Amino acid sequence: MGSQLIGRREILKTAGALGAAGVLAVVATPLIAGADEPEDGRGSRSPEGTWYEADEGEGFKFGVLMTFAGGGGLVATADIDSIKNKNLLGSPTHGAWVSTGGRSYRWFGKAFSFNDATGALDGTYEIKETLTLSDDGDRFVGNGSFRLVGGSHEIPNFIPYATRGQRIKA
Repeated sequence: MGSQLIGRREILKTAGALGAAGVLAVVATPLIAGADEPEDGRGSRSPEGTWYEADEGEGFKFGVLMTFAGGGGLVATADIDSIKNKNLLGSPTHGAWVSTGGRSYRWFGKAFSFNDATGALDGTYEIKETLTLSDDGDRFVGNGSFRLVGGSHEIPNFIPYATRGQRIKA
C-alpha cells in the first residue's frame, strides 16, 4: 500500500466538524449563577441594568434613563432640558456607583451644562444619589441632589430631590 496524502480540503472539513462540536458543547452547557446573583435570576442584590427614574424637587420634575454597568460604571440621560429653567441644558451623565450595604447604593456623576441660547459649554453638573432597591429588585426609592459648577449661572449649593425608579426588562 502506498502512502495516502490528506488534502487541505479534508483537513478543513475535519477541523470544521470538530469546531462545530466544540461550539455545540459550549452552547449546551447550563449557565451557572454568579455568587451575588439570586437563584430567581433577578438582580435584586444589584442595580445592574437599565432603569427609568423619576426625579422631583421643589419646582421641578424630570425623567432619567440610566444604566448601571457591572463593575460600578453609570451612564444616564435626563429630560432636564424640558424644564426650560435658564441654562439647565445638559449632556448625558457619566459616573460611578458603589454598594453601601444590603440593597442600598450610592452614585456620583458629572455632566456638561450648555447655555440654552448659544449652545456654548457653560459649566459642569455634579449629581449624587442614594437609593434602596425593593425586595424584588425591580424598583428603588431614594434621594439625590445636584449643583452646577462654573459657568454664567453657577448653582454652588446642592439642590435636593426625591427619586424613584423602575427596572426596564427585556
